[in-house]
Amino acid sequence: MGEAEETRRVRLTDPGQVVLLNAEDDAGDTIRPRLEAMGADITKIHMFEGIVQPMGKVCNLTQLDTDIQLLAHAMKKIDNLKLVVIDPISAYMGKTDSHNNADVRSVLAELSRLAAWTGAAVVCVTHLNKDTGGKRAIYRAMGSLAFTAAARAVHLVTKHPDDASKRIVAPVKNNLGIEMRPKVYQIDDGTVQWLDEEVEWDADGLENAKAMNPSALEEAKRFLVESLKHGDRPSRDVLDDATGLGLSEITLQRARRALGIRSIRYGRSWNWILDPLNSDEPCGAMRAAPEPDLISGLDDEPERDHENGFVPMREDR
Repeated sequence: MGEAEETRRVRLTDPGQVVLLNAEDDAGDTIRPRLEAMGADITKIHMFEGIVQPMGKVCNLTQLDTDIQLLAHAMKKIDNLKLVVIDPISAYMGKTDSHNNADVRSVLAELSRLAAWTGAAVVCVTHLNKDTGGKRAIYRAMGSLAFTAAARAVHLVTKHPDDASKRIVAPVKNNLGIEMRPKVYQIDDGTVQWLDEEVEWDADGLENAKAMNPSALEEAKRFLVESLKHGDRPSRDVLDDATGLGLSEITLQRARRALGIRSIRYGRSWNWILDPLNSDEPCGAMRAAPEPDLISGLDDEPERDHENGFVPMREDR
C-alpha cells in the first residue's frame, strides 16, 4: 500500500466538519437537541445564519444567487469540511425564479463549483409539490425539474404506505455509484432508528401507492373480510376472485397487510387466513385456522379439526 492510499484511508475515517443552512428550524430549541440526541459532535457543526450587511447592523438570509462567493470563502476557512446541508433549497434561491429551468441550473452550477472547490458533499432538501396524480418520483420536487435533473443523486423520503409511523428513503436517481435498495426508519425518542425491513416498492411505486384511491383500498379490505370470514382459502383463488371484480393485486396486497392477513402452508400450497387480533372484523365472523395433517403434510386436503383450531407455523408471502 502506497503512502498516498494510506493517507486517503485515514482521511476517510476522520470525522469531518459540517455546515448547516436551515431556514425552517431554530438552532437552539430544535436542531441542536436533535443532533445531541443522535450523539453528534457539536464542535464540528457550524450553523450559517446569514450574511452580515455593511455597517454590521443587518444579517440577511444567505442567497445563493448573490452570496455564493462569500459563502465559498467562509467555507474554505473550515478545515476538513465534508458536508454542507441546505434546507430547504428554495429558501436560499434569492430572486431566482425557482420554476425557470435555466435560472435554477445557473444557481446549481455555482453550487456545484462550490462543492468542487471545498471538497464537501452538498445535500439540498426540498419539499414535494402537490401533484399526487401518480407521477414518477423525479417530477415531484417543488419547482423546476432542474433541481432533480442537475443533481448527481436524488432520494425520496416519504411515509411508509402501510405504517404512518415509519419513513422510507428510496433512491430516485444515482449517477455516482450503485443504486441502493430503499431503507426504512422511524423516530424513537428523538433518534433515527434504521429498521431491517424489506421494501417492495421503488421510489415511483411509493408515489403510486400513496396516490392510490383510498376507496379502492377500502373496497379491497371489504372484499378480503368477506372472502375469508368463514376460514382460510387458497391465496391463488382469492387473487383470481379479486381480479374478476376489478381489484388490482397491488391494492389487494396492501389491504392484506393492513388487515393482518397471514399466509399458512398446506403441503405445497399457501392459504390466506384473516387474523381476528389484527382486524376490525368481529371475531364471531371468523373461524380459527384448521389444523393440517402434521404426519401426511403433503395431502391435498389435510384433515381439519373444526372444534379446536390450531394455527400452524406461518411464513408470510
